[in-house]
Amino acid sequence: MRRSRAVPYRGSEGFTLLELMIALAVLSVGLLGVAAMQGTAIKALASGGMITIANNLVRNAAERITKNSVNAVSYAGMNTGTGAKPNCPNIAPTPVCATDFTEWQTRVRQLPQGLLQVGAAFGAAFATVTVTVTWQDAMGAHTVTLPLQVAP
Repeated sequence: MRRSRAVPYRGSEGFTLLELMIALAVLSVGLLGVAAMQGTAIKALASGGMITIANNLVRNAAERITKNSVNAVSYAGMNTGTGAKPNCPNIAPTPVCATDFTEWQTRVRQLPQGLLQVGAAFGAAFATVTVTVTWQDAMGAHTVTLPLQVAP
């Protein structure tokens, strides 16, 4: 009767415990990096939504000022932070500039620390009106500015 002989050890079979532990350490460092990027991505997504709100608000203000171009001077100096609307008359019925300002005050509250300002420079043929929205979020301070020329 013949006995089977054991195969001699060749040294390159399978993984050792040390190799598995090193692989798990490398994998865990990679997963921690992905988790950190996820937090930044969520902040950036929220900030992108705020940028969309600000762009819509600036475009809305520009369209309203353009539509009411005969009274463009009444929008100069408006500031939703201070409530200032120095050139908009306080009369009855409520002028268009006052209605616009009230709506902008409501809409700019959607932005954290939001502020809408309107500046104007008047020339002989047209006015240059600048609408600026600023706000602060988790990604930092942001500003959206839209200059436009309005002919009465």
